[in-house]
Amino acid sequence: MSSVSPSPLIALISSECSQKHAHNRGFKSLSHFIFPFTSHECQVREPIDNLKASQRIRLDIRDISSDGHLLTLSVLPYVLIQALKTCTDVSQSIKLFRDVLARCSEPSEHESFGHYLACIFVVSTEDENPLGEFSKMIQTQQTLYNTTSTLMIPGHCSTPKWAAPHAKTPRHYILLHDSRSPRSSTERRDELLAQMCATYGNDNCQMLQLDSDSESAEMKGVWDEIDEFNDVLEKGLEEAHQHSTDAIAPGPNGASNQQSPSSPTSSVATISSTMPAVGSVSPNSHPNSTVVWKSSKKLASLADAKAVQAILSKFLDVCLIPYVEKEMRFLYETAGQKKGIGKSFTSMKRWFGSGTALSNMATPITYAWDSSEMQTRRLADLLLMFGFPNSAFEQYRGLKRDLEADKAMAAHAVALEMCCVALHSAQPQLNANQFMIKYLETPVSLLIEHAKRYPSILRCAFNIADIYSDLGLHKEAALNLAKVSSIEGDHLVAVAQTLAAEQFEKAGMGRKASFHRVLAANRFSNAAIPALSFDCYRLALPAFDKKHWGVLDEHLAVRLLEEGQKAGVMTTDIASECIRRLVAVCPKLSPSLQTERLRTIVNALDIYFPHRNEPVEMLTDIPKVEMETVKAIYGERPLWNEIDENEHQSVSSDGWITVERAAHHALFGASAPYRGMQLVSDEHSDNQKIRETPAGERFRVMVDLTNPLKIPIHLQNLRLSVSDIHNQSGIEGSEKSIPELGALEHLQLDPEETKTIELYVFPRVGCLKFRVDGLLFQLAVDQKDVEARVPLKCRGKRLNKTAKQQKSKIYTNDERLSATVAQKPWPLVEFRVIKSPHQWSYCDQAQRYQLEIENIGHENVMSMCLATNAFDRVAAGSIDENEHHQQFKMNLAANNAKVATFRFEEGSTSSTDSFLKIGEKKRIFFDVRSSDEPTGSTVAPKQSNTVILIAYRSSNGTMRQWRRVIDGERRRLIALTAEILDLDTKSFSIHLKNCVAVSQAALSRVEILRIRTDRNEASTGIKNDCSTTVLPSVNRRVEIESEQTDTIVARLVPLSQGETIKESWLTTTTSVTPPKWPCPAEIHSTMDDEFASKIAEKIGILWKANIVNNEGLVTSFIGESFIDDPFVKLKTLKKDDSVLSSLRISCETTAKEISHNFSASHICELPITLLIQNKDLQRRPVSVSIKLSSKVREPVDGIHLVAPENRHQMWIDRPVRKQTIGIDDEAKLEMKWKITHAAVYDVGGANLSIEAIFEGSNDAVIFKVPSVLSVVKSSSYTVV
Repeated sequence: MSSVSPSPLIALISSECSQKHAHNRGFKSLSHFIFPFTSHECQVREPIDNLKASQRIRLDIRDISSDGHLLTLSVLPYVLIQALKTCTDVSQSIKLFRDVLARCSEPSEHESFGHYLACIFVVSTEDENPLGEFSKMIQTQQTLYNTTSTLMIPGHCSTPKWAAPHAKTPRHYILLHDSRSPRSSTERRDELLAQMCATYGNDNCQMLQLDSDSESAEMKGVWDEIDEFNDVLEKGLEEAHQHSTDAIAPGPNGASNQQSPSSPTSSVATISSTMPAVGSVSPNSHPNSTVVWKSSKKLASLADAKAVQAILSKFLDVCLIPYVEKEMRFLYETAGQKKGIGKSFTSMKRWFGSGTALSNMATPITYAWDSSEMQTRRLADLLLMFGFPNSAFEQYRGLKRDLEADKAMAAHAVALEMCCVALHSAQPQLNANQFMIKYLETPVSLLIEHAKRYPSILRCAFNIADIYSDLGLHKEAALNLAKVSSIEGDHLVAVAQTLAAEQFEKAGMGRKASFHRVLAANRFSNAAIPALSFDCYRLALPAFDKKHWGVLDEHLAVRLLEEGQKAGVMTTDIASECIRRLVAVCPKLSPSLQTERLRTIVNALDIYFPHRNEPVEMLTDIPKVEMETVKAIYGERPLWNEIDENEHQSVSSDGWITVERAAHHALFGASAPYRGMQLVSDEHSDNQKIRETPAGERFRVMVDLTNPLKIPIHLQNLRLSVSDIHNQSGIEGSEKSIPELGALEHLQLDPEETKTIELYVFPRVGCLKFRVDGLLFQLAVDQKDVEARVPLKCRGKRLNKTAKQQKSKIYTNDERLSATVAQKPWPLVEFRVIKSPHQWSYCDQAQRYQLEIENIGHENVMSMCLATNAFDRVAAGSIDENEHHQQFKMNLAANNAKVATFRFEEGSTSSTDSFLKIGEKKRIFFDVRSSDEPTGSTVAPKQSNTVILIAYRSSNGTMRQWRRVIDGERRRLIALTAEILDLDTKSFSIHLKNCVAVSQAALSRVEILRIRTDRNEASTGIKNDCSTTVLPSVNRRVEIESEQTDTIVARLVPLSQGETIKESWLTTTTSVTPPKWPCPAEIHSTMDDEFASKIAEKIGILWKANIVNNEGLVTSFIGESFIDDPFVKLKTLKKDDSVLSSLRISCETTAKEISHNFSASHICELPITLLIQNKDLQRRPVSVSIKLSSKVREPVDGIHLVAPENRHQMWIDRPVRKQTIGIDDEAKLEMKWKITHAAVYDVGGANLSIEAIFEGSNDAVIFKVPSVLSVVKSSSYTVV
């Protein structure tokens, strides 16, 4: 409807009968009917070059009695707001807004646009006196020249303005003949037309005949544009009328409300009060509430349309165009002659008029209609309207200079605007470098500062922005539109900011575009236009996706939900995105805001997803599911409190498999194929295979839920979501095999609290397979709750073997939440720990565990066994009702010689006998001897933790397990060494030392109870051919307290034939029953040191300790320590081996972890101490040399040729040290390593070696130094 060049404005005055014809045909007015047919091609003569040119002109024909320019303050704002409310798409709404603004704005006093150029009079053959009606209408037109006249003018329109005096205004007369009318006759029509031609001339009179009597399909949609405008106008007028009625309604005290009539909303109320009020809407001027044209059919045919086009074409050719050509010629001839006089006169008026210079400068300068400035302006406007933009540009350019010289800045800005419009219309091919860009820079700012009329400001801003955009200067177009933000009126600023955002987007400035869309959305919201506010927020949303702008994400999401609900245009996709963003940003907000936002989330879910069949999956972080804590437990055991969380740190997965395999072979035989017994799957287990779970037992899932908010949240009806269910087909009642879901009725998570929950799936017989894929719950806020679902998908371990796996993140499949259902029942035994020792222990201490086992399942337990990796430190047995202990026999596992198994048998020879029947209880025990080295020992290699696994099976071949890791801190209590005294009598001494310091305990007394010789039948070490027993030289009570030492002298005596006693008790008063565990077994393995000697013969020393700690706690326990038989060791070792065992070497450092500032000092020093003791069996002194073994032993041309891990990064202060050590003496050597880089270093091991030469021999023997690791960290400070 609108265009850059305004259309010529034509007034239409019609009789009452003429308007009735329009109404009967379904139109609001005659101007409504003829609107689509007002564009025509015509020949217009240009006044300057006097040449004719073909132009296409669209006339703007308005019915004076119903249409016109709306009042700027009291009516136009409401109509503009209605234009924006018509459509939910912001682009379409702004297009309609611009059309309404261009058509309905009051004309400016600085231009001739909006002034009526001619007048068309229409009468009907139905009128009683058509010529008399013409006379009345002519008189009415004459009165309209009076600015105070309100005759025919609607109350919502301003007084019409005319381009020429009444006498000079061209008039055209039309006789309307409707063939549908019952009183219509061709004779009367012809007679009236002849009278009109005789009175007003043949060229000025025409007859319009309408013959259609039904709706034509050819004309469908022709009037859609004007219908939309009329609909907007009607709604705006109704709202303006309502506001006017409310404004003058009496208040509670009888006085009228003082609310401004220009304030339909907050946006309209902000229109500048400096604008003079042209008029107001009278309550009596409200249009008829029954709008016929909206619902009536439009009775018009293609022939009627052609008739109207012919009428208007003749009007242009014989009436309007000749008048315009004459007027333009006159203005061109007179404007130049009066230019100097007019300008001088205007200047003199400014200087000699009343008032001070200051007051004159403060008053906006206006010009009379007949002044030279306005004559030039009228000429330029006519040239632009009738298709001569080149000539119009020349007139505008000269005029804007004169107006600028007169300081008439408002008129200058309007002229400058049209100068740009005319230039762009005349030469659209100009680019940004060729166009006069300086013309575009100031008009908007000048109008904002001087004119203060929002229609003029908006029109100028839109026109200038369009030109900028066509020139490719989108950023400048956006900045020009942004200037409108300084005016008042939220809906006006919102339109400008939306257009600015579009220009920023075209300029590639996405963030600025989104920012301005958010600003526009806020303005639309203030102006009570929620649909456009929602659309602007929606367009801004993608630009901020995954940018982690928490506050902005929260603002956008909340505003979208609010505005979408107000406008009723919210979609489920956008609602889901808003909820997702709110959930993500909610933990970052304050507690009060978190409460509000949580309520917003629940309300949005309740409103936009009320009839959902599936739970929503948008609450992924409220609460947060800690996926790394997911555990799947296959069956009723183990219970949640029986699971060791740190089990993976003590025993590797391969270690467990080794013990499980041994137990499996013990139950089923060595040839039975191994099946895994994994009952618990977590992030540390092997989860690539789908495990089995028994039917009729719970498949339990444990997971941690964290409340990320600073407020409590309430969850209800928590349960698992199960999918991929496979049922056994062809059985009766297969629908009953659907798994049952266990539910947690209520769970409250306090602020930032984490709780572990256990939920389950109960598969029945007939269910073959299922998968847990989510967590279902209801989030309750106030009185509302929403069903939500959080997906549960565990990620496997990362693969890091191939180059592709190292460069990209590839993970294994994790099937811990999938399960196949075993149709045969599993045995189920309850293990209750009756007795267990303390967490920490002393080396070689005896620890007894007593268990009560009960068959609580539905299957008899046929057999049970215990498997352990401590093959030489565990004994197991059962306890009967009379407290009699029966020892079980130990067997080495078929798959590993270092794993022991114990079969729980009671002498039954039948394979059909059950070990533990349903409901039966028994007691079992197992004794564990602690490792002989303390925790963290650096002298001896690290001992593995003790693994206890009890497996049992049923008659149908199913099995289950119970397992524990015995892992505690160990401390040294007693130290033992053996020394040969006499080889002939086999006398030897045992040196004892209590290693507990005086300061560590109030009392630490160790009593030696028994000495025995033993040999583990499982040992593969060197054995003695004959059995011996040990006899102490003196039978005495041996007790040593803290830090005390003692020596027992004994001798080995061969046993007589048939004699089995191999022990000697040193006390007769004790009632201690010693455990019947085997002595340490020496098992040869491919991993063992090839130089190490393994002795099967051992001497065991049974002792009892009584300790009172510093807090007064008394403990008493027994233990047994073992040493190698010194005579077997001496007799059987090879010569080289005896030499290699002659020196006892230990390496220690006080700096196992050190921080060093390499920036301040490039060298870090690590002190070490070597202890070398001469225990040569041949009693020879030895000369030792300590040598440094460099990693790089061959010369190289440059350090760059050596791999980084092999470069020499450490050296010692003295690489060679020599010392002679006598028999039984000990040498202590202190040295310092010098380090240049932060790393983990072995300060012994491969770097140091000891070369020894014994007395009487010239051969040097090389000894190894034990490995000791030291961690050197780089830090900004040095820890000494």
